[in-house]
Amino acid sequence: MKLTIDTKLRSFQYKYLMYILLINEKLFKYGMIESSLCDFCSTPIETNTHLFWECIHKQQFWCQINNCLNEKPNTSSDNLITYLIIYFCNVDSNNQIKSNCITYIILLGEYFIFKNKYEKTIPNFNDFKYNLKYNLNLKGFIAERKDTIEAHQNKWNALTTTLC
Repeated sequence: MKLTIDTKLRSFQYKYLMYILLINEKLFKYGMIESSLCDFCSTPIETNTHLFWECIHKQQFWCQINNCLNEKPNTSSDNLITYLIIYFCNVDSNNQIKSNCITYIILLGEYFIFKNKYEKTIPNFNDFKYNLKYNLNLKGFIAERKDTIEAHQNKWNALTTTLC
C-alpha cells in the first residue's frame, strides 16, 4: 500500500516494525541512560509496547483519536484502536480510502509519540491535530505543484471530514 511518500514516516515505520527504535530499554542496555523506566509514567521498562500503547499518557492520546474518529457520521463505532492496529498500522475496512486515511492518522500518531519522547513532552491531542493539518496542507501543496490536486482531494477529503 502506498500510504505516504514521506521518507521520514516510512523509515520510522520500518524501524518500529523491526524493533530498532532507540527506546529507553535499549538505551539503558547500551549504557547511554541511567534507567530503563518510562520517561512519562516511570513505571515499567519502556518497551515498544509500553511506549506506544501501555503508558497511561499514550492510552489517553489514542483514546482521544479514537473518540474523534467515532464522532463523525462517516465512521463506524467499531473503529476501536487497538495495539495490533497501531503496531501493524492496518485498519480493516470496506472503504479503502477511509481505511488509508485512518491508517495515516495512526502512523502519524506513532511518529508524533516518538518525537514527543525525545522532546520530553507528553503527547497532546491538539498539537497532534495541528501537526496532521500541517502535513495535509503540505501534501496539498505538493499535489498542486504536480498538477494532481483532484486526485489529492479525492484521497484526503475522507480524512478532513474525519478530523474533529
